[in-house]
Amino acid sequence: MARIGLLRIGDDPDDVRLQREALTPLCSDIVEEPVSRRRRVQNRPELLTALTKVGPDDMLVVTRARSLAQHTDDGVGVLTDIVDRGITVKVLTGIAAGEFTRNSPALNLFRELTLLRQEFRSQRVKAGIAAARERGRKHGRPVSIDEDMKCTIKLRHAAGDSMRAIAQEVGVSIGSVHGVLRKGMTRDARL
Repeated sequence: MARIGLLRIGDDPDDVRLQREALTPLCSDIVEEPVSRRRRVQNRPELLTALTKVGPDDMLVVTRARSLAQHTDDGVGVLTDIVDRGITVKVLTGIAAGEFTRNSPALNLFRELTLLRQEFRSQRVKAGIAAARERGRKHGRPVSIDEDMKCTIKLRHAAGDSMRAIAQEVGVSIGSVHGVLRKGMTRDARL
């Protein structure tokens, strides 16, 4: 069983030294990854290199879950992603210390916590947007078509002009013309 170590290289040379001291006696190969804000495994070439070196009976070794991401909670998410790919991961220290395979009970707890955290974030964002909307603030792209433009688009369309001609006259895209007409049709259908 080969053990492949993942060493995250950041600004702190002492942290790098401590990781190297912990991984060197345990691992047959160590892959160095520069610290980045990327969370997704597929966006991290060095981590992907380490994962390709891990065979069916091999193991990826990290010093702590935080070595997999910028924060511990993100690291736990990356840990579950790696284990879901069928790779055994050993975390040496920290809150997530242990050996993780697909059937690890602790990993199921981490999955639940990750989902709960994502749901909590989503609820906070939605609540913030709703509160801003109540205060009269709008989010998203500003409206570029006013009521006069909408009337012009509808009148020209009723007169039989092409979408392209309407868009050029009003100064908007053909998709915007379609959008105005589509909204007008659904509103008329409701009446």
